Amino acid sequence: MSRGGGVGITNAVNVGIAVQADWENREFISNISINVRFLMNYVLNSNSKAVWSEEVSVH
Repeated sequence: MSRGGGVGITNAVNVGIAVQADWENREFISNISINVRFLMNYVLNSNSKAVWSEEVSVH
């Protein structure tokens, strides 16, 4: 049995591990991105409502 046969399996395993890590990183970044957008929409909408209510109170 040649030693070279195991190298291909090792490389395949390493590639599989790298792909899994990449997938997890992309999923994490996607979740962060979605939550940042949600937070910014909330802040912008809250701020506009607060400004609007101040304008209404003054008049």
